[in-house]
Formats: sequence, C-alpha cells, structure tokens
Amino acid sequence: LGRWNIAIDDSAGRPLSILPPGTLLLALAEAAAQRFSPLALLALLKHPLVRAGEDRLLWLDGARALDRRLRGPRPAAGLDGIAGHLEERKGTAANWWTDIQPLLTPIAGAFDQGPQPLASVLACLRETAQTLCGDNLWSGLAGRAAAEFLADLEAEAPAGPPRIDPRELPQLLRTLLDEVAVRPAPGGHPRLAIYGLIEARLQTADVMVLGGLNEGVWPGRPAPDPWLAPRIRMELGLPGLERRVGTAAHDFAQALGAPRAVVTRARRDAKSPALASRLWLRLQALAGDRFERASALEGWTRALDDPGVHEPADRPAPSPPALLRPKAISVTEVDRLKADPYAFYARRVLGLMPLDPVDADPSAAWRGTAVHDIL
Repeated sequence: LGRWNIAIDDSAGRPLSILPPGTLLLALAEAAAQRFSPLALLALLKHPLVRAGEDRLLWLDGARALDRRLRGPRPAAGLDGIAGHLEERKGTAANWWTDIQPLLTPIAGAFDQGPQPLASVLACLRETAQTLCGDNLWSGLAGRAAAEFLADLEAEAPAGPPRIDPRELPQLLRTLLDEVAVRPAPGGHPRLAIYGLIEARLQTADVMVLGGLNEGVWPGRPAPDPWLAPRIRMELGLPGLERRVGTAAHDFAQALGAPRAVVTRARRDAKSPALASRLWLRLQALAGDRFERASALEGWTRALDDPGVHEPADRPAPSPPALLRPKAISVTEVDRLKADPYAFYARRVLGLMPLDPVDADPSAAWRGTAVHDIL
C-alpha cells in the first residue's frame, strides 16, 4: 500500500526492534558489548539516525574513512585499540576519530566495569544515544515508544536481578523490543483497515481480504508448552495446544461470511516455496470447479513490475591508448587476461585493487608483512 501512498490503520503494528530508534539502541548495545569490534562499530556510526541533519554528509565522510582504515585483521579491542591502530596510519580517519572517541568513552567504561545495576547501564545507554543522535532519536511514534520503553524498563529494573552483566544487554533488549508494537496514529484511510484475527471477529466489511493462508501462518503452528506435556494437560482438564487451530478455523469460516471474500496466499516466503494452508486446501476441495482463481489480479501483479522493454547493456570492451597499456605482463596475468580481460584492465590500467574485508582473518600476506616489520 505504501507504493500508492495509502496510509492505513494496522492493528498489529510493527515491532520496535525493526524500527530506526530500536535498531539504534540495539546497535549501540551490541557495539559496546563487543568492545567496539570493527563491524559493530561501523554499523553504529553509519546508522541513519546518527548525526541526522546538516552535518550528516561530513559525518559519513569520516565514517567511510574509518571504514577504509579498519579493513583487514581486527585491531586490539576497545576504543584505545582502534585509536592505536589509526595512529599507525596518519590520515583523515585518525583526526576524525579523536573527535568521536570521547562520545563513546562513557558507555565503553560502563560496559568494562562488569556486573552492575541494570538501571545504571540503561541510563548510560540512553545518554550515549542522545549524544550521538540528538532529539531526532525520540521524535515520531517510534521515537516516543523507544523513550517510554527505556523509562519503563529503568523504573522496573529494581524488581529484577540486582546486577546484570552488560554483555547480556543486547539480547535482553532485543527480546523486549520485539514485544513492543508501534501502531500508526489513528485516522488512516477511511475505507481500508488491517485487522488481526481477534479484531476481525468484531468487524464487518463489504469486501474482506483473507491473507496469509499458508501453513504455519493461518493457522499458526502451536507453540510447545515448556511446562506441561500434552498428556498431562489432558489429564488436568486443560485445553490442548491444538485448540488454537480450531479457533483459527472458526475465524476463517466467520470471515467467509462477508458479502465478498477474497482468499489470498503467497507462493513463496522469504526462503523457499510456501505450503498452502489446510484451510485453503479444504476450501478448494469443497468448492471443486467453483473455486475461482483471480487470474486478472495475477496479471496486474506481474504488470506492476514489468520493465516493458528489455535493453541489456553492451558487453564492456575497453581499448585504452597504447601509452597506457602495460609493457610487461607476468605469467599469472596472462591467465587472467585470457580468462577475464576486464579484470586485467581494471587492475593494470585503472589501478583498482580489491579492498580487504572488515574484520578479516589474517592472510598470508599480512603475516609476512608483520614478520618483516618485526625483523
């Protein structure tokens, strides 16, 4: 619906853990817990909420310079380890890091102190996030939800364990943020709404679209009971775990009572082909030939992303002047020239070299250079 700029009320909302304020808090906690390893540090510094505003471009220039300097084997742990690594390679990144390191020093010190009260760790997390992002972090529905989440968690912290290892904070935050739903402000589209199964029981509509009819989605898979086995639940007179499947089937039958119902499912999920729900298969078996497929809708769906004319780009055929062509070629480069001429052109003519990955394992070349420096 966002493609058509349609704002719609979604009763389920979205978890705070996947919204920008939530991902910022998680990135900050993860970076501090890992003692600012290169990957975690760069993920934090490049977060869209960090220095969002007029200084964003300058901030990104510094972060990219730091990215280039941190490629290769991991430097020593901690902020001082990164400072020492940059000190050996004078440049823009080292100068930029001298201004950035003080912003992260408070939370680095808090995480190095070992087990401590949860409230103090959360206060340091909130203050560092405020320093990095400013008031933009707490603006909007998601920002206000993040502020309320931290305030409530700090208020309830004394009721929990007296001390917590700060390295466990990322997993704790992720679990709790998954449970915080951020719902859009009321007053969306006057004729469209998205409801969950419980809300849909109390609603009527001219057209009801039943989505997600894949096995494991509708009906969902029964969650295992960590305390009681199914037989013990039955002996105690408790409802079985499969009762929710029956409730989902009841909701499905009730929704089909709308004046017009459209039943939909996705053929694939994020990883593999999806299986049709047992409710879908049962309806298809009962309807027989009367089970109508919306073939026109399928055509419209394909047409939305149809590029129209397919115009593939021409194959690269570089032809540099004779003065720029290499005059000597090694034996290994002859093989590269035969197998991949463009790679040879990029390396020998353009002078492009592949960058080392961030936080890479020490390679043979790096070990040789290190031994040479020692000797």
